[in-house]
Amino acid sequence: MVLISKTRCKQSLFYVVGLSCFSAIIFFSLIEPNLPLPVGTSEKRADFAFEGVRLSQLELGQVVWTMVAQKATVEKKANRAILKDVTGVFYKKEVIVLSVVSPLCHLDMDASDLSLENSKAVFHVNDRQVLLEASQLDWHAGSQQFEGRGLVKIQSDGLVMKGDMFKVDLPSQTLMVSEHSQAEIMPERFH
Repeated sequence: MVLISKTRCKQSLFYVVGLSCFSAIIFFSLIEPNLPLPVGTSEKRADFAFEGVRLSQLELGQVVWTMVAQKATVEKKANRAILKDVTGVFYKKEVIVLSVVSPLCHLDMDASDLSLENSKAVFHVNDRQVLLEASQLDWHAGSQQFEGRGLVKIQSDGLVMKGDMFKVDLPSQTLMVSEHSQAEIMPERFH
């Protein structure tokens, strides 16, 4: 009959448990973690996801626009970012000329163009505020113009215009509407 001492038994058990733990650590360190992302097609393709993001476009050291988003994802291959719950401002010589709010914004990181969905904006021109709403609001960085498409609404003082398209040119601070627009004058709202 072979007798094993208690000490020898404890040492063997310790080695077996230690080797098992070490093997488990090595095994699990080689497996990629499966981190859950919010459900949605853009998040599934995203390379990066952020919360509480502030993005700015700079031109010759001056801020052209700043966007603050609750959530953002970046797709490296498409070179675009998708921003959710966005507020932003656009500048002309460090003065705010347009403010915008949108639930969803696509940023083309090559051209610095923005496409905002179901957005509301305020165009600041000549000490006045013009309220703009559009199903689709696109910022073209090259021409520094906004184009509102879909269901659009323009409101200033006692005038409300509805149509299918408008353009805002930031350098000249002009607003152009499509010929299909209809205006409604509300005299009680004139200042």
